[in-house]
Amino acid sequence: MKIRPTVAIVSYFFLPEPKAAAKRPSQLRRYLEELGWQVRVICPRMQSGTPRQDPAVLEVARGKLGEWLRNIVPADDRPLFEQWTGTSTEGLSQESDPKHSKLLRAARGFILPDQQAPWIAAVLNAALRDEQVRNAQVVLSTAPPFSCHVAGALLAERLKVPLVIDYRDPYSLNSINPPGPLDRPIKERLERSIMQRAAALTAVSKGYARRQAEFGGREVQAIPNGWELEDGRPQQPVAPPSPKDPLVLAHTGTIYPIAHDLKTLLSGIRKASDQGLQLRVRSCGTGGRFLQAGLAEVGLEELLDDIGTVPREQAVEMRAAASAQLLFLPSRPEDEGTIPSKLFDYLITGQPIVAVGDADSEPGQILRQAGAGSAAADAAAVAERLLAIARAQQQGQLASMGVPREAAERFSGQAMAAAFHEVLSELL
Repeated sequence: MKIRPTVAIVSYFFLPEPKAAAKRPSQLRRYLEELGWQVRVICPRMQSGTPRQDPAVLEVARGKLGEWLRNIVPADDRPLFEQWTGTSTEGLSQESDPKHSKLLRAARGFILPDQQAPWIAAVLNAALRDEQVRNAQVVLSTAPPFSCHVAGALLAERLKVPLVIDYRDPYSLNSINPPGPLDRPIKERLERSIMQRAAALTAVSKGYARRQAEFGGREVQAIPNGWELEDGRPQQPVAPPSPKDPLVLAHTGTIYPIAHDLKTLLSGIRKASDQGLQLRVRSCGTGGRFLQAGLAEVGLEELLDDIGTVPREQAVEMRAAASAQLLFLPSRPEDEGTIPSKLFDYLITGQPIVAVGDADSEPGQILRQAGAGSAAADAAAVAERLLAIARAQQQGQLASMGVPREAAERFSGQAMAAAFHEVLSELL
């Protein structure tokens, strides 16, 4: 009987956590096993304390500094930095920021490699006592947080096996939460050192792969994310809008105002509304507050139904009950390679997608390849897309504006895992 090789996956996020970051490692666990691998996933215990019901998972202490602080200071669900400073956690300090927020932002950058630094010791302590991990032929770390790559590198070194580093987001090259001028040199040296320890490197996009290759002087292979059938199929049947209903536009997830072109979307909605469009915008996740503020600026705040953060199943139901999905594409040159995880969730719904941003960006190209149409880069194009989908709905032809299933097949989670199977197999 052929012995199945073992891969130890180091990931801070894993299902059933309701986070997009949990999907890629969870798909790897599922499909690599189908491709002949034994899989051992090393991840932290869930914040709720509920154990994961998965025999492949080795749970360790969470080790996140922010969560420890929440146990001793009053706080709500917003990021602690935002509560203490009154400014967003995203991006670099602005001139208008209070002085204390600039100081705290600079100080936070010196928590190396990140807030999950204590987790590194927890990973090594538990993994090296686990028989299945000790017998692994390869270690795969997927991040953020970058602590995963540090833990993965140290674990692979102790086991004397190859390391594969997978970038879901950049670290020192991150354009949403970039390092400051003081901590950047330290993080860059750390990252280059870890990259040199890897036998192979991967990234979720061609843009990220190119940037990381130039930064670290190593070849990096692009392996995009993929969808799951359950992301587009609610547990209970959901009726889509009828021809007589208003157009329902759903947004499920996060909005980054510094990278997403809200102004173009809102101007397009205003233009389409002035031409008679009947519209409802439904939101869940953390993006609702930005939609609410933006719609209020154009006098259309009554269009929004925002239910905040919800379980994944409820987000799937919201998408299924919509006429179309709203997707923001990164709008800045420094965001090259950023592919919203929701793009793949939306592809598998088969429904129309209203994408706002650069049609020639990498996610814009994926949309065209999947038959989802072209992204709208200005208000007129947004209005035109909304009105076209509304006409199709009124005529009972909404499916004609949707994503063909056969075109979306190449972007499945199974296809993603098959690409990793090839990378891992070459290291045996």
